[in-house]
Amino acid sequence: MKPLILKLQAFGPYAKETEIDFQNFQDGLLLISGDTGSGKTMIFDALAYALFGEPSGTLRDAKMLRSDFADPETKTQVDLLFLSHGQEYRVCRSPEYERPAKRGSGLVKESADASLFYPDGKVLQGAKAVTEAIEEILGLNRDQFSQIVMIAQGDFLKVLNSDSATRST
Repeated sequence: MKPLILKLQAFGPYAKETEIDFQNFQDGLLLISGDTGSGKTMIFDALAYALFGEPSGTLRDAKMLRSDFADPETKTQVDLLFLSHGQEYRVCRSPEYERPAKRGSGLVKESADASLFYPDGKVLQGAKAVTEAIEEILGLNRDQFSQIVMIAQGDFLKVLNSDSATRST
């Protein structure tokens, strides 16, 4: 799986639509660096959330992903265009969150939603169905994806120093 374009909106520290074009990077490893609190981990959370409906780590759940800085009317969503087995797929997800009511006052719960756009134009709807389809396309679940794609700062030395059997699990 190769991410091509990631768009975040009202997601974590990204209040406005933010686009990351991974196509500008060469094949191989990608290092995301920056100051503490600059949103590095949220990029990985967004990738994992787009694909599997859950952030990459265990410290946050999907209901915590709404940006505190976003305009109340802005929809919280992640949109990922990715390449798998030579085919382009697009997945869009929104977590459950509260938004201002369109009529009257108060807040309304916006339900979680997901859509997967296949290369042939077929569209799959529904969070559970999209997650299952993504797992089939990638051959990985969220835990496996997180272990392979994201090596957190504290875990990198562990990986380097572990034996082959430990690294393969």
